[in-house]
Amino acid sequence: MKTARIGEMNTRITVKSVVYTINANGIETETLTDVFNGLVWCAWVNAHGSEVYDNLRLNLNDVATVTMRYSSLVNEKCRVFKDGNEYEILSIDNVHDGRRWLELKVRRTTPGR
Repeated sequence: MKTARIGEMNTRITVKSVVYTINANGIETETLTDVFNGLVWCAWVNAHGSEVYDNLRLNLNDVATVTMRYSSLVNEKCRVFKDGNEYEILSIDNVHDGRRWLELKVRRTTPGR
């Protein structure tokens, strides 16, 4: 899916940016900041068909494709949150370099629910 009609964008996610800092004791801490200050509507498609087997071979469990409106604030260091689960962004495609759509490949990092 490279674009989405409004009716297909029926999943709400939160996108958070990650900032790493090192405190006085030399311990690295991670701070998450909500990029859009709330929920974002997107189209969410879980991996299916032969894609599932490819992902299992590569140990990429719970992979999905997220299609959302373009924003320069979203990058590969951001994290996506859906239904209490955290996902890392594996890749980002600014579809056709048009600055209209972003297609994200994400993988769940939290244990299964």
